[in-house]
Amino acid sequence: MIEIGASVLIVERNETYKTPFTIELPPGTYTLKATYGTEQKEDVAVITTGQTTRVDFTFAPQQAERKGQSSLSNIVTVTVNPQLVEKEPTALTLASDKSEYVSDDSINLSGKLVFTSDQVPLAGRTIKVYENDTEIATTVTDGNGGYAFTLQAPIVQESTTFNYKAVFGGD
Repeated sequence: MIEIGASVLIVERNETYKTPFTIELPPGTYTLKATYGTEQKEDVAVITTGQTTRVDFTFAPQQAERKGQSSLSNIVTVTVNPQLVEKEPTALTLASDKSEYVSDDSINLSGKLVFTSDQVPLAGRTIKVYENDTEIATTVTDGNGGYAFTLQAPIVQESTTFNYKAVFGGD
C-alpha cells in the first residue's frame, strides 16, 4: 500500500486536513470526504471515548502530469486554384451624337454592354475609352449596361479624323 496526499474534509467541523494526519475529536459521528485528483470518496467515522478510530480511503493510482518537449510539424504544401467560371460572350457598342465636329466642340460618346446570348445588360463594369489607340478615359456602366462620356474635340488647323473605341476587358 502506498500513502498518497489527499485532502480530507471533516464536514461537521468544516475543517480540511492533508493526509496522513491524526486528530483528536470528541465522541460523536463525523462525515469525512476525501479528495484525490478528480476522485472523491466519503466515509463515516464513529468516535468513542478511549478508542482510536482509523479511516482509510483507497484511490485508484493517478497518472502524473506529463510534459512534452517542443516540436515542429512537417510542412504541408497545398495548391489552391481559382474556381473556373465560364465567361459568356459580350457585345459592346459605341456611338457619337454626330459624325463631324468643330474644334473645341463637346463630343458625346455613349454605348451599351450586354451579354450576346440574351441582351441582358452588364451593370457596374469598367469601360476604357481610346482615341487613336491612346486610352483617354474610363467609365462604368449603369444599371442598364449603358455608359456615356463627353470630351472636348481637339483644336486643329485642318480637317483631321479621330478614331474612338471602347473596350471592356472582361471580368
